[in-house]
Amino acid sequence: MRIESPEVLAGIVCLSLLNYLLLPTYRWLLLGFVSLGLYWFLSSSLAQVIVMVGLVTGTFLLVAGAYCMGGRAARTGLYTAVGLNLVVLCAFKFAGFVGQSAELDSAQAVWAKAAQLAMPLGISFISFKLISYAVDVSRGHLKPERNGALFLTYGFFFPQVTAGPIQRAKELLPQLLHPAEWDFERYTDGLKLILWGLFKKLVVADRLASYVGQVYDQTGDPGGQAYLIASYCYAVQVYCDFSGYTDIAIGIGRLFGLTFPDNFQAPYAARSIGDFWRRWHITLSSWLRDYLYIPLGGSRVTPCRYAANVLIVFLLCGLWHGAGWTFLAWGGLHGLYLIVGRFTQTMRDQVRGIFGIDGAFGGLVQQCVTFHLVTFAWIFFRAKDLGSAVHMIQQIGSHRVFDSGWLSQRATEWEFLIAGVTALVVFTLEGKIGSSQALNWINGSPIAIRWAAIYGLIGAIAFLGVIERQDFIYSQF
Repeated sequence: MRIESPEVLAGIVCLSLLNYLLLPTYRWLLLGFVSLGLYWFLSSSLAQVIVMVGLVTGTFLLVAGAYCMGGRAARTGLYTAVGLNLVVLCAFKFAGFVGQSAELDSAQAVWAKAAQLAMPLGISFISFKLISYAVDVSRGHLKPERNGALFLTYGFFFPQVTAGPIQRAKELLPQLLHPAEWDFERYTDGLKLILWGLFKKLVVADRLASYVGQVYDQTGDPGGQAYLIASYCYAVQVYCDFSGYTDIAIGIGRLFGLTFPDNFQAPYAARSIGDFWRRWHITLSSWLRDYLYIPLGGSRVTPCRYAANVLIVFLLCGLWHGAGWTFLAWGGLHGLYLIVGRFTQTMRDQVRGIFGIDGAFGGLVQQCVTFHLVTFAWIFFRAKDLGSAVHMIQQIGSHRVFDSGWLSQRATEWEFLIAGVTALVVFTLEGKIGSSQALNWINGSPIAIRWAAIYGLIGAIAFLGVIERQDFIYSQF
């Protein structure tokens, strides 16, 4: 059972209405009970729940104790809280990676495999929330929370636990204690955002997932054209899948009177890789900037140190997404893109000036180049292993890219037409300022168009959505 399933969403709507019947000071108790209950229900074992409850509770106690002690002891306690989260995250997240990459004896191999299989639900997102909390307290940006039950609610808050966004304690804890009162417009906006997220997930992403999976996961050799089309399809799929979940999560937050940060702002309209990361998974990129990149020295260092800082950040970003060589390659590519972009900025500006590539046309060229660089990196993100990714790239660069036999056998023109038209609707409506643009367009339209759009989305989900729902891509992280 997943968050996008009708029964879960219906239950969430009922709970959100019940939420407003409670006194504001007690509403967080309902959210905490539901969050812990859902986490227990969705986890594959009780041991996973115990580990994560222990991690959240341990972080709470260490930070609270450190704040009470003060002085050097406080700093030690806060560092211990950060270290605890890193140790637990690495023990589960990277056990499989170590097992694949090193020569281990039988006992170690069994441990690595067991740790990989038992990885707790949402450990990456929960750990990063807890680390940011401990660091913010150490920096004096936030006072430690004294209510342990409230802190558990923050750690396991159900809309964000499996795929973010990564909301910081200083943003969410005050809202949990003092939620907004009932507002009909905000509530209906939440329902519309949920509907929009479901459309992106079920109609666009899941329909493309079928073809992408056949190409990436097959054992034969479909040829260069199939690989090329699958690469473009995956770029659309991963965006609509992940941003669709974010829209659902933000919509759920609005139902309960809470505000979540925006996580996407039309990333494929970016004009550089740096611009892309200011638009893609914004809560993660800002987390990496504030808690890793800037402490390393940021960009105000020597060129060599800058390059090292960027590579460290993006290699760790790749490993955060998944413990494997493909994710490491994906992160490393984005790091190299940024480094090369920084060191060639002056030369590229001169070339654009010489050839007159500026204005709207220049922006279009920059968007096209950035999109293809990102799409190329997605090949490593999705591939089964490095060998498969390299083979795909070789085939795309060969003459076999013009062989359409495999494509015609595996996908119909009707399926591509549905996916193409619906994807075009998504990217057109979201414009240049993110998912809220679609909501603004619906709200700002005449009432007839507004209701036609709402019923159109419902009809598209009902008749064009993929019935066999697939897990959200980022739920595995």
